[in-house]
Amino acid sequence: MKVLARFPALESVETTVCADDARPALAPVAADFATDPQPDAAPRRRGRFPGWSITSLAILAAIVWSLAAWNDARRLEQHRLERLAAGRVPAVDRGTVSR
Repeated sequence: MKVLARFPALESVETTVCADDARPALAPVAADFATDPQPDAAPRRRGRFPGWSITSLAILAAIVWSLAAWNDARRLEQHRLERLAAGRVPAVDRGTVSR
């Protein structure tokens, strides 16, 4: 079996364990925004919903779907006619027709 990768020893990584009371107190997010406003931040305008492109793609998909369904129905009908033609029994006996 080949060794693909080796991981460094865990002893070389320094780990610390924090107690619950040793954690620093975090300020609420709303207080941070109230005390430190960003003067250069302008409200962003959202772009318009791409309605025309989505509508055109939906129409194109409907056209392709209907053409595929029409082609499938046409091929099914052609196959049914070929099966009927192959299974027909001649109306006269073979011996009655002269060559």
